[in-house]
Amino acid sequence: MGSHFSSFIVDLMIPTYRACAADSGTGTQARMRDIWKRRLNRRDLFQLIRNRIDLEMQALFDEKTDALRNQAIEMSESIRRQLESFSGPEVEARRRHPNEVEMVRKVTQSADSQNLALQDKLRKLERHNSSDTDD
Repeated sequence: MGSHFSSFIVDLMIPTYRACAADSGTGTQARMRDIWKRRLNRRDLFQLIRNRIDLEMQALFDEKTDALRNQAIEMSESIRRQLESFSGPEVEARRRHPNEVEMVRKVTQSADSQNLALQDKLRKLERHNSSDTDD
C-alpha cells in the first residue's frame, strides 16, 4: 500500500500541479507558492487522503472476500461432486425429491420385509416337505 499512498497524494494534487503549470508571466513563482499554500492549508486535504485510503481498503477487502467466497463455493462444489460420485444419483434424488425418495425407501423396506417373510415360509415349507419325504 506504500506506493498507493503516494499515488493518492498525486491524484489529489494534480489540480494544483496543473494550476501551477498553466501559470506564466511575471510573478509566476509567487502565484505558484500561493496555489500550493492554499491547497496544503485546506483542512480537508488529509481527510480526502484518508477517504481515498478507506475506499481503497474497502475495495481490497471486498476483492479478497469475493475471492475467498469463490474458493469456498468451488471447494463445496468439489466436495459435493465427490460425494455424489460415491453414491451416484441417489444423493441428487434425495436432495431434489425427499418425499418421493422416502416413499420409495418405505416401499423397498416393506418389499424386503415381505421377501424375507416369504423366504422364511419357503424354508419352513422345504423343511416340512423334507420331513414328509423322510417318513
